[in-house]
Amino acid sequence: LFDGLFIPNPETGLPEPNLATWTVSDDGTVYTFTLLEGLKWSDGEPITSADVKFTYDAIVSDKVESPHKTAIGSIVSVDVVDDRTVTVTLKSPDCTIWGSLGGFSALTPLPSHLYAADFSDFMTNPNNLAPTATSGAFMFDSYSSGEYVRLTANPNCCPDLIELRPQGAA
Repeated sequence: LFDGLFIPNPETGLPEPNLATWTVSDDGTVYTFTLLEGLKWSDGEPITSADVKFTYDAIVSDKVESPHKTAIGSIVSVDVVDDRTVTVTLKSPDCTIWGSLGGFSALTPLPSHLYAADFSDFMTNPNNLAPTATSGAFMFDSYSSGEYVRLTANPNCCPDLIELRPQGAA
């Protein structure tokens, strides 16, 4: 339901663009991610770098319980440059950070427009169990606990991004 900024290549394990492209500083401590143009949540709102920063800030907040807190310990800051650009600054070069940044983690944006800016509702927000805005190929439809989850196609997902994604990626 939620796409990350990149996706690991299933054959090589190397990161490939998903929602963003990136550059890394010569000293290996600053990663600059640029979101692809035209990204939208399934509710039609734009996906922005503010969503990336919000998600990171939520994870490190004392108000949020997250298993990702320790995995992102080498991150000093996540800063918004503009609507499509975010920088991630590390304490020191750390090639293992790709594992912490991929999949559902610190840089898998969540729709900040559906959460309180101070994270006060982050753990109890109804969007956690029944997301009304997703970034992936599917949208949430319904579920029955322990029985099924029903998804539908996300009409706002990535039709013009397919050529950037690895073969078979959603």
